[in-house]
Amino acid sequence: MTPWGLEPETDGQATMCRIRGNHDTRSRQIEWTRGGKGETTMSWYIGALKKYADFNGRAGKAEFWMFTLISTIISVILYLIDGGIMPGSNIHLLYTVYGLAVLVPSLAVSVRRLHDTGRSGWWILINVIPILGQLVYLVFLLQDSQGANQYGSSPRLATA
Repeated sequence: MTPWGLEPETDGQATMCRIRGNHDTRSRQIEWTRGGKGETTMSWYIGALKKYADFNGRAGKAEFWMFTLISTIISVILYLIDGGIMPGSNIHLLYTVYGLAVLVPSLAVSVRRLHDTGRSGWWILINVIPILGQLVYLVFLLQDSQGANQYGSSPRLATA
């Protein structure tokens, strides 16, 4: 049992944890590890990079949002480092190189995330519409998976 009252359970395919204690009379399950193997934030990021130009298949919420989180953190750190190396300059070499390096993986994981919601990857172009397009795109990215669709089985149900 962890300090937060989480107790690991295994159902043969995935290790889950149950929230125990006075929080609720019902037991709620949340994903702790997948396929018996721990998934860390970095493993989601590395996994998305390994699928560098794979625009086929599906990416769950965790894969997309962990990739986005780590990529944003790295971008901010590189931007600050660039500002420290060349103060007062508008040239941010490390930040720019990193941005170009993760451009294709970012597009790929975004398209796979749209596939997970049952939409074509072309919906990424809705971002061209100012403000409203980005809001609609964000709503698409926040939606849950709904079982198998034309792009494959749900990544939530896939075993590692």
